[in-house]
Amino acid sequence: MTKNAQPGRTPRRWVSLQTRLTAMSAFLVLLAAGAVTYLFHRLSVESVERGRFLAASDVAESISLRLAAGRLPPRAILDSVLSEYIHANSEIVAASVLVRTEAGESEILSAAGKSWDRTLEQEEAIATGAPVARIFEEGRERFWSVSLPIQGGKLPRGTSGAVGVWSTLQAVELLSRETRRLALIVLPISLASLVLLLSLVFRRVVQGPMESLRQAMIRAEAGDLRAEAPVARSDEIGFIARQYNQMLAQIRRTQEEREELLLRVQGFNEELAKTVGEATAELKERNQDLSRLNEELYHLQRRLLSIERRSVAQQMTARLAHKIGTPLNLISGHVQILKRSRADDSELQEKLALVQSQIEKLTDTVQDILDETRASLRREPLDLDRILENIGALLRPTLAARGVELSLCLGIRATGALVEGVEDQIEQVFLTIMHNSLDAMPSGGHLTVTTVDAPECVRARIQDDGEGIPESVLPQIFRPFFTTKSEGRGTGLGLSIVQEILASHRATIRVESAVGKGTMFTIDFPRVPG
Repeated sequence: MTKNAQPGRTPRRWVSLQTRLTAMSAFLVLLAAGAVTYLFHRLSVESVERGRFLAASDVAESISLRLAAGRLPPRAILDSVLSEYIHANSEIVAASVLVRTEAGESEILSAAGKSWDRTLEQEEAIATGAPVARIFEEGRERFWSVSLPIQGGKLPRGTSGAVGVWSTLQAVELLSRETRRLALIVLPISLASLVLLLSLVFRRVVQGPMESLRQAMIRAEAGDLRAEAPVARSDEIGFIARQYNQMLAQIRRTQEEREELLLRVQGFNEELAKTVGEATAELKERNQDLSRLNEELYHLQRRLLSIERRSVAQQMTARLAHKIGTPLNLISGHVQILKRSRADDSELQEKLALVQSQIEKLTDTVQDILDETRASLRREPLDLDRILENIGALLRPTLAARGVELSLCLGIRATGALVEGVEDQIEQVFLTIMHNSLDAMPSGGHLTVTTVDAPECVRARIQDDGEGIPESVLPQIFRPFFTTKSEGRGTGLGLSIVQEILASHRATIRVESAVGKGTMFTIDFPRVPG
């Protein structure tokens, strides 16, 4: 059963990142294209409607000015004039002249074109003395109605009038239908082309490099430390691949160094066992004990290397999860903004909710990876003096061979003070620091380990009289991959991992050093209550 799966529930269907991103991009582009098409359609329709309005207004104004220039002609002549204007402009379907007597009675003095009983706009123009224009529907067709009052004409006393012109908007309807037809043809073709292009780009830019990196990680996890990932570009994926290759190279060099050192120690032990065996039976027995201790040291070194490699792998996984999580958070934020801006569109809200759910699933997957790399280890009360005695017994032969004298001044066992932690990790902390001290004393020296039951904590000090650390370098010693050792002799991860382990145990570490005098590390552990 996979992690987070529950009995009786169907596992969530896995959808690839390529599919989700392509679908989301296609949806957003479709939405944008639809909006642009709608705006273009509206602007085109408004432009044509405006043109028809201006044409009708020009005709109405021309008739009004012509009638205002002299006396009203006879009805037959006036009908002919209106018909000329209608024939000259195919969009004008009707025109009429309405007059109102002093008694308030209205009469259509002349009319041409389509016949209908509509004088509302003309009467409003007479009443207000200003032009009146509006769109109305007749059956299933829309028209512009433009009415202008006759100003200054030689109408009979007490009589007023207005010219009415009606223009069809059938061209607008044809334009609207044609725009919708083109949109239904162009949008699906464009969307299909976009999806194909996005799929090809994603496969080349993301899927291919990520699959190469994943295969390299699988081979490295299986033990092939030469399984480097190809670096084809200088983008984020290329950066991760380069960092992975550098990490793998450092682990490989460290393993080779440790294997060489362990082989040398093993060879030395075999030679020493042979010499002691030739001397006396008592020395032979002691040599066997020494061989056993060195074998334990060998396995401890191997375990230390494994823990260090696992810690580096956890750091790399966390970086990779962060690189993926940041773009996901940005995408999620934009989806939320889009949901709020289009809250009245229920169909869009459903699609955005689907996109958001897919982003949350991918975020859960990233979080699951982080949870697996940070799986908690079992902690228990520990006797710090006992751990240091075991380490001292393991390291004494190696230290003696290098001319280093080890002194253990352990003073917390008598008080019964304990610290809480993971024994393997606490051993790794002291082994790393003591190995660094050993490297700092190439000509031999003294290494002193002290423990005291301080008022607020359990304190341990590791002090050597080696070469010391320059003051300019001191602030950087806990930085990952920083090392002062020669090429091939260190990864620069030891003290970084030490600081990380102590932080997880709520412990602190301080360092004091002087060039030519030595270095002292002070570690304060929280005391187990009781």
